[in-house]
Amino acid sequence: MRMSRLFVLSMLLGSALVACGDDGGKTTPDAPKQIDAPTVDAPPALTGGLGKLCGTGMPMCPTGTTCFSNAAGKGFCSLVCHTAATFMTNAQNMFNFPNLDADAATCAAQRGAAEGVPECFLQTNLAPALTGTPPNTAPNTTYTYDAICDLDCTSSACPTGFTCSAQKVCLPT
Repeated sequence: MRMSRLFVLSMLLGSALVACGDDGGKTTPDAPKQIDAPTVDAPPALTGGLGKLCGTGMPMCPTGTTCFSNAAGKGFCSLVCHTAATFMTNAQNMFNFPNLDADAATCAAQRGAAEGVPECFLQTNLAPALTGTPPNTAPNTTYTYDAICDLDCTSSACPTGFTCSAQKVCLPT
């Protein structure tokens, strides 16, 4: 036991002597200085309009985005991310929206809020118009619409002034 302690101690001492050896009289560093992380890991600046409030009495949307508002004049800055998307209802008036995930990059490029996840989802300019009270789709009908960018709140909070809707989309409060 004593011999193993002596061995370990001599190895540590020997390592220290090798690591702290003579520099041979040099005054310059042995190795050139290098930056460990040449790029900044900070998120990109939020300069786009997506996720900013707009509407009656509010600032205009940044360039590249438009204010999409409701009848009460409350809206949010967004842009059309997919034109002429279509879906068709069946005899039971059931339908599936097309997958527009490929267009989400357009939305991410216009991000103006840190909260929410940009997606291409909300429908605008639906044709033909919905009918009935409450408005509903008609069976066996093909619909065309434009999709606009929005912020999904399934896994993220909404920006200030927005509420997470039942459809998990951030909408102005």
